[in-house]
Amino acid sequence: MCKNLEIDALLVFALTKESEVSFKVFRELCEFLLKKHKDYVLSLDSESINLALDWYPDLFYKKDSSIVRTEEFKNYEKSDYIKDEFLSRLPKEVKNTAFPFPAHT
Repeated sequence: MCKNLEIDALLVFALTKESEVSFKVFRELCEFLLKKHKDYVLSLDSESINLALDWYPDLFYKKDSSIVRTEEFKNYEKSDYIKDEFLSRLPKEVKNTAFPFPAHT
C-alpha cells in the first residue's frame, strides 16, 4: 500500500533548507524522492502547488518561476509551527534523503 507525501509539507521542508526554490528544482526533488522511496506517492501538479500557495500566503509566495519563503517564515519556524504542522507529516526517511539531492548539488 502506498503512502502519500503532502506537497505543502515537502514545500515547507524545502524552504527550511533554501530561502527560494525554483519550480524546476522542486519538481526534481519530488521526482528524486519518489524514485528513492517507491512506497510513496505524491500529487505534483500545478493545482496542488497553487493550492499550497493559496493556503499558506504567510509562509511562501510565487515569484517568477520560484517559490520564495516570506519574511514571517522564520518567526513561524522559531515558534515550532513549521515543525509541528508540516515537518511532522514527513517521514524521517524522506527528510533524511531530501537534501542535498543529486540534482541540487
